[in-house]
Amino acid sequence: MSKYTVEIKIQAVERYLTGNESYKTIAECIGTTTNPDSHQVGLEWIYISDLLQYRIYPKELRKYIIK
Repeated sequence: MSKYTVEIKIQAVERYLTGNESYKTIAECIGTTTNPDSHQVGLEWIYISDLLQYRIYPKELRKYIIK
């Protein structure tokens, strides 16, 4: 089971995208670090409309992101 619920993950992304808080501040608030996991290679922005072409989100998050 994940340490963070879907709701916490979505709220963290929304907080970051509003531009009012840094990712470091958000990470500290939810009790995590900003260090990437050993298997995490990097970050690349994609269009939401292209999201279904990639296997990056758990399926349960897709319903919150794509409407």
